[in-house]
Amino acid sequence: MIKTAIGDNLDCETLNHKFHEIINGEFDNLDRIEIDCFKEDNYLVILISESITEVIDRIKDTLEEYQIVDNFLIRNINDANEIYYNSIEHNLEDIKQKKYYSSQNFSVGFIVSLLGGISLGIIGIFYYFTRPCVLGECSVITETETSISNQFEANYQNLTEENIKALQLGLILEINELKRIPRWSKYHEEATSFIEKYDKKVSQLDNVLGALQLEKDSTNLTQNLPLSLDEWIRIKGFWQESIELMNSLNIDILANFKNEKLNLYQNQLTIADNNISREKQGQENLINAQNLATTIENKQKEISSLTDLENIEKSWQTAIKQVESIEPLTKAYQEKETLLNSYLLNLMEIQKQITKEKNALNIKNQAKKNINEALESQKNNQWTKAVSAWENALKELKKIAPETFTAQEAKNLETSTNKQLETAKSQLKKALVKQEIKAELDTICNNSELKCSYSVEPNTVKIFLNQEYLQKISKLSSLNSLTNNDQQKQQINTHIEQVEKNYQYISTKYQIMVEVYNPQRQLIMIYNTRI
Repeated sequence: MIKTAIGDNLDCETLNHKFHEIINGEFDNLDRIEIDCFKEDNYLVILISESITEVIDRIKDTLEEYQIVDNFLIRNINDANEIYYNSIEHNLEDIKQKKYYSSQNFSVGFIVSLLGGISLGIIGIFYYFTRPCVLGECSVITETETSISNQFEANYQNLTEENIKALQLGLILEINELKRIPRWSKYHEEATSFIEKYDKKVSQLDNVLGALQLEKDSTNLTQNLPLSLDEWIRIKGFWQESIELMNSLNIDILANFKNEKLNLYQNQLTIADNNISREKQGQENLINAQNLATTIENKQKEISSLTDLENIEKSWQTAIKQVESIEPLTKAYQEKETLLNSYLLNLMEIQKQITKEKNALNIKNQAKKNINEALESQKNNQWTKAVSAWENALKELKKIAPETFTAQEAKNLETSTNKQLETAKSQLKKALVKQEIKAELDTICNNSELKCSYSVEPNTVKIFLNQEYLQKISKLSSLNSLTNNDQQKQQINTHIEQVEKNYQYISTKYQIMVEVYNPQRQLIMIYNTRI
């Protein structure tokens, strides 16, 4: 047996069979090439009758496939001194001496060659009839089937990665046994069919191992959430490839294992799809919120009314809803808290400004109510009420914050209200004076008897003497003339002087012209002491 990396179950018969398959299958018109091998002193010797580079390279590849990587050489079957390749340079001279017989005697050389030919013929005949399944019944195929079946039976319920590799190795060894059956065996075709069948199983198990490795890679990647969209797409690709590889498994005894894995992979693929959707939605919400925030910030530079502020408030609320809708365990979620805090602060500032503006509007509206009340009072000459209403309007207008949109309008209203208040105060003063004058005149004209009537105009007081009163004075004067009563005369003069003093007093005190009319409405006297 030849010691290799996969055990001691490989011999020269298997190698010879493989070499002949290569020559017959890959190289046309090279049936004449003779090839053989034998093991001697811990190294493998490959004999070939012709030096053809392509054939020698394929022999080296075959040895590498069987994991024979050292202690071998390839040399001419008839000339031990002609070595085509070796991996044992340090023993080369000993090998040449051991296998090469040099002689200058032609007869000796001829005899050696003849004996060599006879020996090779005998070896060839022996090789031909001693290959497996050439003579008699062939148990190799049955034994191989039984061995493979037993291996699957022993492992199908616990298909770990290690067990799958063990199954693969078992299949390869059994395939190598079948490959020993030569082409000239009547069982060769059947063996070839089994080799193809088992080669497919080896390939399928390779796919299973690939699927298991992808499963492991996907699981490892999902240990550190959240993942980016590209990472989820990559994981989805892993699960899709795992499903594809597992679907290629067509070994009956492994059907349950296949179905369990396909169910697992399909579930994981669905999870990956869901996470891709969540990640896409999260990114979309994040980008939309950020774009909207940029738009809002630009609009905030051009705000000029309460309506603008309320629209900005709605926009910030929309942006906040978009950020709040970002689900956990997404990349976008990592930015959620920072953005949310920033947007909430902006919203609060806008809402404070809206509150100020609404308060300012309410104050302005109340001031306008006071202004309307003042104007109405003025129409009715209710100057005390008008002054009070104007003063209340001013108080309200002064409450409006200067940074509000209503401030300029309030300032204009305040200016006009101040003017109106001054006018109202002036009118109120005049009204009060007029009332005082009337009170004074009531005393003068209606003291014990009706002496006169009057009208108080803005710049003039008109006094109309009563006819009866004048007649009374006239009678008293006439009577006094007849009686020549000095005391009575003095009383009449004193009364007349007092009346005149009263009129003069009114003019002087209130700085107003006093006109005195007789009962016929003829002006008889003017008192004017206005400065």
